[in-house]
Amino acid sequence: DSSVPADGEMDILKEVHPDKLNRLQERLVTPTQSAASCKPVFPGHQEFYRDFILHSHNPTFLQHLSDSLAAEICILNDTNFLASDLEDADTSVDDVTRSSYVATVTTLQLLAKFLGFITFLPYQSKVNSLPESTVQVQCNIRSKLQPQLDVMMFVKNAVRQHKLVLTVPWVVEYLCFMDSVSVHIPYYRNLLNELIKVYHNRQPLSRAILLIQLLLGKLFESHNFPTELFYSWTPHHSTSTDDSDDHMHGDLPLDCLDLVDEHCLYTCCPNIGELKLSLSVGLGPSGKVAKHITPISASLNLSSQSSTARQLELQLEECFFHAQPASMRKTVEFVAERVASCCVKHICNTLLPTVKQEGSAEVTKLTSKVVEDSTWNDMENERQKEMLIHAATEVSKRCCSNLKQACDIGDYCGKRTRQSVSLLLADEVLESVSEACSQIAARQSQERVNTWINSHITPGFFMKDFQLEIDKAFKKTNSHKSEKVPHVVPRGGRNVKHLDEAMSPTQAIMLLRVLMWKLLDGEGGSISEEQVSTALQVARETPDNRSDLILSAKRLLPILTCDLAVLLVTHRPDLMQSTLLSQFVSVWLKVEKCSNLENILCPRNVLMLSQSKHPSKQVWTCLAKLLAYLLKDGELLPDVLEQQFLSLLRTSWPQIRISSLYLRHSQCCSRSQLTSNSSSCERCDMQAGVVQVPVFVYPSPINFYLDEQNTHRQVLTLYNPYDFPIRFRVMCTAPNKYSVVDPEGSVRPKCCIDIVVRHTAVTLSNCNVVDKFRIHMQNHTTRQLIGKQDISATLLPGKPSGSMTDSEEFQRLPPLSAASNVQQQFGFVRDHRQGRLQTPNYIVVAAALVCIVALLLPTQGDEDTRFPTYLHLTSHLKLVFAYVLGLVTMVILRPS
Repeated sequence: DSSVPADGEMDILKEVHPDKLNRLQERLVTPTQSAASCKPVFPGHQEFYRDFILHSHNPTFLQHLSDSLAAEICILNDTNFLASDLEDADTSVDDVTRSSYVATVTTLQLLAKFLGFITFLPYQSKVNSLPESTVQVQCNIRSKLQPQLDVMMFVKNAVRQHKLVLTVPWVVEYLCFMDSVSVHIPYYRNLLNELIKVYHNRQPLSRAILLIQLLLGKLFESHNFPTELFYSWTPHHSTSTDDSDDHMHGDLPLDCLDLVDEHCLYTCCPNIGELKLSLSVGLGPSGKVAKHITPISASLNLSSQSSTARQLELQLEECFFHAQPASMRKTVEFVAERVASCCVKHICNTLLPTVKQEGSAEVTKLTSKVVEDSTWNDMENERQKEMLIHAATEVSKRCCSNLKQACDIGDYCGKRTRQSVSLLLADEVLESVSEACSQIAARQSQERVNTWINSHITPGFFMKDFQLEIDKAFKKTNSHKSEKVPHVVPRGGRNVKHLDEAMSPTQAIMLLRVLMWKLLDGEGGSISEEQVSTALQVARETPDNRSDLILSAKRLLPILTCDLAVLLVTHRPDLMQSTLLSQFVSVWLKVEKCSNLENILCPRNVLMLSQSKHPSKQVWTCLAKLLAYLLKDGELLPDVLEQQFLSLLRTSWPQIRISSLYLRHSQCCSRSQLTSNSSSCERCDMQAGVVQVPVFVYPSPINFYLDEQNTHRQVLTLYNPYDFPIRFRVMCTAPNKYSVVDPEGSVRPKCCIDIVVRHTAVTLSNCNVVDKFRIHMQNHTTRQLIGKQDISATLLPGKPSGSMTDSEEFQRLPPLSAASNVQQQFGFVRDHRQGRLQTPNYIVVAAALVCIVALLLPTQGDEDTRFPTYLHLTSHLKLVFAYVLGLVTMVILRPS
């Protein structure tokens, strides 16, 4: 049998010294006493603080101390660690982040060690095993008490947020102080079950997972941990920890970052070093670790071989920073990181696109040559495609080497670091020290950039784009082989005759947009009348010949044509002749309603028209012709156009623009009336050939409120923006309910006048009854009607509410402030002359003169003999004349 040793082997064992065999037996059967199986210890200075807590005997101090430790643990456990910004979607971190993580974890372990020591101190006992009755009684009592720190919540949050690498180390230190009763309490039992689930979680092995399992193994080997709990655990007790992922959006989970290195493992798990030594050398005859003695010559040879110029430079830098303030090192590291990031962005934004464009052009040239010579055979195309991919691979390698040669990062980093370090360091720093810091920062930034270039600028980086170019070319080649599929009306499509020859809605929209872009970019001179006519014909025929026209495209076509018309009026008014105007109107006639026509005089269009480079008269005249065509064909109603002009008064416009608009509006109204039939003349109550101008009155409409006495008096402001005087007349459908002060009068050019309207029948029965006021504007000389405006008046119940419309808010303003606001915008001057006072009232003047003469006569009792006695008036009579003179003066000087 092969399992039976040969006689020669047994003879060799007989020659071995028995002591060596005994030591071998001890090594195989004696359990190791590693740090994992021992109780937690307090080395160094920690021992002093442990003894201080033991001898304090002050419950208040212990309570405050435990509260402070718990609060600090909560703060540190929420620390965030981010990946390096020099890497794209990578898990690597820089040395500063890794050092910060190790410091945070060691601090958390220290805090949790003392918190666990204080928490479980009252329950510690020298007896290893207690009677079951005692354990049961204590469990019943302590299970009703809530722990000071909810460790279970921290563990569950760590599982959900994937930051076990930060939470597990201090949780293990905390639970290592559990007494023999705590492990039987349901709270801690569930907590241990949760940690066992984490231990058994199947994840790809990494240093972070190794650290978690080593720490949990240390907890499971503690003397108070129930071993039956570990071995009785089954996978169906748990759900996978990967089911939820609540980590912050945009950041990688903490467990996925490369925070844990070899130094971190030895720092957080000190027993690893002893375990490594035990596995390598074993135990001596006394059960102690047997250490090998390394010769001095071996260490000297090793150090001499590794002592390179690089290490000497790092040692000199370390000595340099050791003699400087700690802030200087942080400043240098910060500058190095920022300069490296800027250098990477500089490479990506300037050098990389150029090299990639050159490579793409070379690949495109090769691809086009191959595609032109293609035989349209699938096997041949596959072979040619493989040849192209091989050639593209060579091109990508060449692009990679060219980019690395073009990256002159030395000068870039040196210049940037020198500028940044000199600004961030203190003024009293010596120039030599500043220069040394600049050189160190430049070296660190260059190392970071070189690391990024070596890891990212690879042939595969360029090959992705080249592969897309090749696939696109061959896909286009294969598409030529496919036959055109007959058009099928989509489900829910328009039931019209479909013509494939007609331009599609997308192409029609793009055609109109190209013309608009040229006009906006200042290239309107290259646009001809034929191009505009073709675009309008396409916009008119596409809805009738395409069944794939969707509703949004159908609405967009007339809107784009309206904007195109305004742009042509602004930038090419010479093209807007009768032919094009008729074509524009024909497009709009096919649409039920175009919203842009109702807002053709919006502030955007008016501002664009006023900023035209062409003569102002030509632009506004062209706009008047367009409006006249719209009024003639009924696409734009006169009332709608008038409302658009009225809305412009609410916007701050220079007086010149407003005057131009008024003049062109009059022209377009005149043209539309001259070309309209007699019925439209009767509708306007005007004779043919008479120019109608808009009437500008604010506010419109007016509202009276039954319970608000201040609203029973409203003020209408009539504006005359024209260069000629006008007459006005106010009429009402219910004259017995209203009182109008001076219903007739005249207004001078560029002036306005206030008309006071009082509601004299404020009763509940008149509420919600709409009355009409009509203001007629007449020629000042011939008294012919040249315009009119209807204003509705309504008596509303109650008081005005808080939310009011714009017109209602305008009415609530004081009359003088409302009028002055509009005067400041448009340069209007208030005309204080009212209709009845346009000519002097001789009776009132005569009465005033009589009162003045009577007051100048002597009073009875005076000794003045120049006047007869009958002309000496009494004092009472003079008081009457003075009172009458005051009334007459008020009438004469009364403002409008």
